[in-house]
Amino acid sequence: MYKSAPTLYQHIFRTLFAALLFYLLLVIMAAVAFLMYPVINNSVEELTHLITDSTSQWQQLSATGQAQYATQLYNRNKIRLQNEKPAQAGRVYLPYVLLLESRLTRQSGQNIKFFTTEQDTTWYWTRITVNQSPVYISFSRDRIGTRPPLFFVAVLLFGILLSIVTSMYLARRVTSAIRHLVKAAGQLSQGQLPDAIPE
Repeated sequence: MYKSAPTLYQHIFRTLFAALLFYLLLVIMAAVAFLMYPVINNSVEELTHLITDSTSQWQQLSATGQAQYATQLYNRNKIRLQNEKPAQAGRVYLPYVLLLESRLTRQSGQNIKFFTTEQDTTWYWTRITVNQSPVYISFSRDRIGTRPPLFFVAVLLFGILLSIVTSMYLARRVTSAIRHLVKAAGQLSQGQLPDAIPE
């Protein structure tokens, strides 16, 4: 079956759309490398130190002291410490939590894995062994605050929409000028004086 060649408008539209989309992807990659990653990295570093310091201090306290310390830690940092294992709902694969796992594993020398539990909201928890005693530490999804995946999906969708609209407008402007030239050339070939063509 014969497939017609793309029109000039289609060709210009595809070229402009591809160029704008490529530019959008470069902007997103630069935002990740120079804005998002440093912020997330610093946040993970602070949380790593907070978790290791908290679990170490927790093990040195009496049962009464642990209860008071756990309350203070939750009120100040929205982090829970407990001796009982929380209900396990599944593994966590968020980039932020995976980076935290890596940092805690390296710093503690233990194989740290985070799991979820559903209570008032989603909580991420792990077990850290201190002086042969397990400590369960958890924090809620709200503590992370940002939603990078949603941000990038929104930026990508808006960028694609803007690229389509811009490409259609520019392609129409270019082909419109060429249509005026073709019409004027046809009039000249028939001995007619064409109207002035706008620049």
